[in-house]
Amino acid sequence: MGSTSLKSWIEMLVAAGVAVLLAFFSIQISGYTLALAVLPLVYFALRRGIVQGMLASLLAGIIILVMQLGETELSVSLVTFFGPYAFIGLSGLFAKNTQRTLNNKRFKNAALNIVTAAIFGSLLFFIWQFIASGTLENELIGFALTSAAVVIVLLLLAKVAPKLFVPKDTRFLSRKEKSRLLND
Repeated sequence: MGSTSLKSWIEMLVAAGVAVLLAFFSIQISGYTLALAVLPLVYFALRRGIVQGMLASLLAGIIILVMQLGETELSVSLVTFFGPYAFIGLSGLFAKNTQRTLNNKRFKNAALNIVTAAIFGSLLFFIWQFIASGTLENELIGFALTSAAVVIVLLLLAKVAPKLFVPKDTRFLSRKEKSRLLND
């Protein structure tokens, strides 16, 4: 196991841990939920891709499920606690294009990828929330609030520090694209 692999595993554990912590600190705005736990999982999926993003979100879902297991039946716990977090990592589908456009300093194109990934990850979260609660209006407004918050934070982060989205050991950039001589 190389050092780059170890770094990505550590990043995955940190992203899952932060998501678990934020899952218990969701913000209520007029009775609607702003799910902050979506943010680190979407960011990590954009940074590392769909496979590691899915692993991080599955890990976060498992941890939250285990922490809430005694409260309800297993089937209800799976839908309520595991499901919403388990599939956020699918937003890693947009990692390759996000990293390439940020690396090539095309912020408008990168912003479109980031917005799409944030909305996609939030949508997956709130589809599961809707299945668990059955209240469409509350979940739609919660989806809008969460999507807006995740989009704003990730776009600000991409604008201020785009290199945070592109790890040095990324597999999404060719050797030419990684070269400083060609991109500066």
